Amino acid sequence: MSSKKMLFGDDGSMPADAAWLWVNCHDWPDWTIDVLRAVEAQAAPVPDRQLLRPEMAEDLRTMTVREDPRYALHTRGSDYDLIVIGSKGRGLMKSLHIGSTAEWLMHLPPAPTVIVRGGHKAQRILLAHDGSLHAMAAERAILTLPWAHDAGVRIVSVSDGTTDGVEIAAEAGSRLKGAVREVTTSVLRPDELQVFYRPRDIIMDAISSWHPDLLVLGSRGMSRWESVNEVALHRAGSTASALATHAPCSVLLACHRE
Repeated sequence: MSSKKMLFGDDGSMPADAAWLWVNCHDWPDWTIDVLRAVEAQAAPVPDRQLLRPEMAEDLRTMTVREDPRYALHTRGSDYDLIVIGSKGRGLMKSLHIGSTAEWLMHLPPAPTVIVRGGHKAQRILLAHDGSLHAMAAERAILTLPWAHDAGVRIVSVSDGTTDGVEIAAEAGSRLKGAVREVTTSVLRPDELQVFYRPRDIIMDAISSWHPDLLVLGSRGMSRWESVNEVALHRAGSTASALATHAPCSVLLACHRE
């Protein structure tokens, strides 16, 4: 088996500590973990990260660069199988807002990217699937995780009249079956009395009721779920961006690339 690589964005903040704990809660056999520190010129030194269990990964390396972390992670990220960052940071890695590192990676991640909220093991994974190429990339990202076989996956799709949510969820479930501990599917529908609705709100309701440890979705594929509803409400922004920003759990975003 060829070695896979993870890029961990580290600024020494408490959210980065939580993200590192999340990494250490899982096993990464045959993976090399590169810790990338993009620091300001006068930044105080940060202690090196250590694996809590040396056997959990094949290798651990640390790189320090004096660059904007958005540039550092985005330009190097395409060489990796997974990027992991905290949801907030200090210094150049500021909280999740327009222009932040997480915001940059959210819209066009160079590799599947986990924005960590909470340093605990992911045992319940919610996959939001609309049948798009980006959602397919998110589905494949789950299969890349070496510990996915220990996790239960619930696949949700929103039936909005333009996509066959039942078929989408069923086909995704058949592809994941056997690779994860269990697979369940759920097709979400807006209330019949709702004239205008936002699929992201329906998915947030599913998150609130199922309490996943990790939400997985395509970074841009959710546009098929916005269409007329978003235009009628005069709202900007994508479903994926809203979910990544407001979901209470960790979020994995993936983007289809030609």
